Amino acid sequence: MTKYILTILIYLVSVIFVNSQNEQVKGRYSNGERPKIGKISGRVIDKSQKTAIEYASIVLISARTGKAVTGGVTSEKGYFSLSEIPVGMYKVKISFIGYTEMIIDSVKLTPRTPEKQFGTLKLKSNVQGLGEVKIEGEKALFQNTLEKKVFNVEKDLTSEGGNVVEILENVPSIDVDMDGNVSLRGSQNVTILIDGKPSGLSGENRADILEQIPASSIESIEVITNPSAKYNPEGMSGIINIRLKKNKLRGTNGTVRLNAGTGDKYNGSLGINHRNGKFNIFANYSYRYNKRGFTRTSTLKQLYTDSVSYLNQLSDGYRGSYSHMLNGGFDYYINDKNTISFSAMYNDSERWRLYDIDYDYLDDTEILTKKVLRNNDNGRVGNNFNYSLDYRKEFEKPNTELNINGAYTNSISEKNGTYLENEYTALDSLLTPDYFYQKDNIYNNSQEYITSIDYVNALSKDSRFEIGYKTNIRLTDNELFSETFDYILDNFAPDTLMNNTYNYEEQIHAAYATYTNKFKKLSYTAGLRAEQVYTEFDLITTKEIYTNDYFQLYPSLHLSQELSNKQTVQLSYSRRVNRPSIRSLNPFVNFQDPLNLRVGNPKLNPEYINSIELGYEKKWEKTTILSSIYYKQINNMVQRVKTLDDNGISTVTYENLSSGTSYGVEFIAVVNPVKWQSFNANFNMYQTVLDGSNLDADLNSNSLGWNAKFISNTKLPQKTNLQVSFRYRSPRETTQGTILAMYNVDAALNKKILKNKGTIGVKVSDIFNTRKFAMELYDTNFEQNFEYNFESRIFYLTFSYRFGKMMDMDKKKRKRSDNRDSDDDMGM
Repeated sequence: MTKYILTILIYLVSVIFVNSQNEQVKGRYSNGERPKIGKISGRVIDKSQKTAIEYASIVLISARTGKAVTGGVTSEKGYFSLSEIPVGMYKVKISFIGYTEMIIDSVKLTPRTPEKQFGTLKLKSNVQGLGEVKIEGEKALFQNTLEKKVFNVEKDLTSEGGNVVEILENVPSIDVDMDGNVSLRGSQNVTILIDGKPSGLSGENRADILEQIPASSIESIEVITNPSAKYNPEGMSGIINIRLKKNKLRGTNGTVRLNAGTGDKYNGSLGINHRNGKFNIFANYSYRYNKRGFTRTSTLKQLYTDSVSYLNQLSDGYRGSYSHMLNGGFDYYINDKNTISFSAMYNDSERWRLYDIDYDYLDDTEILTKKVLRNNDNGRVGNNFNYSLDYRKEFEKPNTELNINGAYTNSISEKNGTYLENEYTALDSLLTPDYFYQKDNIYNNSQEYITSIDYVNALSKDSRFEIGYKTNIRLTDNELFSETFDYILDNFAPDTLMNNTYNYEEQIHAAYATYTNKFKKLSYTAGLRAEQVYTEFDLITTKEIYTNDYFQLYPSLHLSQELSNKQTVQLSYSRRVNRPSIRSLNPFVNFQDPLNLRVGNPKLNPEYINSIELGYEKKWEKTTILSSIYYKQINNMVQRVKTLDDNGISTVTYENLSSGTSYGVEFIAVVNPVKWQSFNANFNMYQTVLDGSNLDADLNSNSLGWNAKFISNTKLPQKTNLQVSFRYRSPRETTQGTILAMYNVDAALNKKILKNKGTIGVKVSDIFNTRKFAMELYDTNFEQNFEYNFESRIFYLTFSYRFGKMMDMDKKKRKRSDNRDSDDDMGM
């Protein structure tokens, strides 16, 4: 595979070189065509509020033929730029939902003056009511920029009524396992942000929080596989940033959504937004109740020096949860250059898991010798608070701004577990009259403080210099208390070997600088980030303290070369870090399953990753294809290691391997063959090479894996839409075994009702009930087969309704003016 990647690298570099040469030798009007050297740019803002309008449609129309030549949409800050335009005479049409369309005539581009800068263009609000809004265009499903890929997920029907985890399942490059753990290009070492901030999405509660965020509140998903120096370098595979919706139209409006699924699955949400000249206020509430059954099976063959034995395990039960989530905030526009924003998020949840485990012990002839039945009853209650305060100042110089942010997150949880266990003979007779009875309680309090300041100075139209500083402080307190019933004392006695208390503190102080510029059609960004980290793991129970303080530099470089015929080649490099989680550091043994123990390693060191990526994008009228080749070299790679002792008890821990290498290719295609049909597909193939010879030669591995996704969207008559999605993950090797293949198919259908204000829909997840996790493990003294089945084939019914009236503030002002206004003015 290395030879294939090198061949593709050489080919893409050759394409860049040949195109560059062709550009230089092309005549002024070769082949009778006008040279495509024109460029237009500008910024679109709201006329009354002076705020940027994102996703405004820009269309360039030929004055000679009256046909559209090219087009695009504005960025988050309202900027647009169209290039490779043939010289000639044009008109420009700017439009956005809720605003009066603007047309600029007589735009002339010549070989002498090929560029036209429009400066700031002001659109006037013209919204009478929600039912009268006419959408001029739709957001592109996929956008590729110098640093990130942006996926518009508002049209994802299969996640309708669901949560953000179900949205992520359909985003290219991203995978989600059956427990809600998110991975990017095959690695779970990924940083997840909400609106650019951590928001408590770290540690064991990350999957819980993601499941509580309704899909209806998500605007887009940003995937950053090779972040620049201005981003936090944590996360081996990159960053996933979840952008929440924030209504940009003035007035009061909202949405109600209800969803019900088979097997006791219900959720609903209410979102409301109000915007006037100075304030934008928003609030969202969601409720979710979910219950799912599951089974786990395991067959373990234990290989001793002079004998063989077997242990079969069967787990059967269900897990459930309910949660309330409330988030809201405001933007205060002090003037057209200064904005203060505040947001808060609160969620309260309860989760439970009840299941039985049957242990069957067999001898070397596979004859049953003993049985153990264990009953587990686990519950968890918790809440999460997140507050964020932002100040943004835009200077007179275009594209120059200052951003100051402060954020605080507090997550509190308490887990309670009850465990009962009985031993039986092969004939189902009790071996002991007294059953094993144990209870435990785990209290966790995690806090995170973030402060940052970022300054962007636009040096010219294409160049800018960015600097920033950020402090991140994480504090975690954890206490576990366990007790077992003592039949002699006739009371519960503390489990002194299990009980533990620890405090963990991590401080990260970072400063960065980046420089961006453009030379002809080559754009580039170079940056450097410096970080000083202080960590302290205080094991209060054993009076041990582990510290790990380190200083590191993280450089980055991004290059983007525009070729002819809507082609772009990108090359990027970044150095990243994957810091050990508290779970992987915690040295206290987890005895929740007495035959399958887990223990952390407080001496783990961070992983350091050097990441290189080469991408190629080609656009046609109805198709966009993006291909990437990536390579990651990992030092101190952290890997799970499983051992089995002579009593048949397995223990999972974590170790630093010498190194690891991961490289692969990825393809993303978006195809719109006709107006009523669209497809998008994603294919990712990767090779992982692990060197664990510093621990054991048997921990070396070399594995190949691949993932594929395919989504079809069809517009049917009567305002009906159909979406079908297919996902496949191939088998892949680990250091001690193989994870087997997994695949599933989902489908959804919805229809507009109630004058387009309402939508009713149905969806079915995992239609063929094929989604399951299976794994084969082996070492010198054991062989194990494991399978996990989670209730995944579910039928859902969904309903949503949009309400409200968005007023034209300019028109209201005109109505209050004197009666001498002309009829023409009143009718504008």
